[in-house]
Amino acid sequence: MGAQSSYRDGAIEVVPSGGPLGAQVRGIDLTVGIDDSTVAAIERAWARHLVLVWHDQPLTTAQHLALGCRFGRLEDMNHVASAASGLPPEILVIANEPELNNAADAPPSYLKGFQNKYVQWHSDNSYRDIPPKGSLLTVKASPPSGGVTIFSNMYAAYAALSPEMK
Repeated sequence: MGAQSSYRDGAIEVVPSGGPLGAQVRGIDLTVGIDDSTVAAIERAWARHLVLVWHDQPLTTAQHLALGCRFGRLEDMNHVASAASGLPPEILVIANEPELNNAADAPPSYLKGFQNKYVQWHSDNSYRDIPPKGSLLTVKASPPSGGVTIFSNMYAAYAALSPEMK
């Protein structure tokens, strides 16, 4: 895909990644909350680019929850792991540190940590009759380079299939 120009939609600036999905959103401070018109602009950008990234948004847990609620009902994640360190049940801590995984009562497959190794592909809750609208991730610590989170554009994957495969 060729490079796309950035554009404004209300209060936000959207900078497409130039790849098959993804864009950076600029021009808003998520820590102070967002109004209905900004929610609508974010939803339009999300529908168009599938994955949105904001830099330098030091959200507290309460702000993270409030932001998530602007887009719909949040899911209780206790079916995956019990809440860590008094966090609300809608917050799931995913860490590559075995001590944190043990403290969070994580599933046995997480107890050794990810160890910076490839983790098999998955799609959060896509097996449900009505899957969640999306996920809101906040990165608290990341390596200086690398990382293992990859997103796929399944619309593009389907479009690329031959008619026989469709």
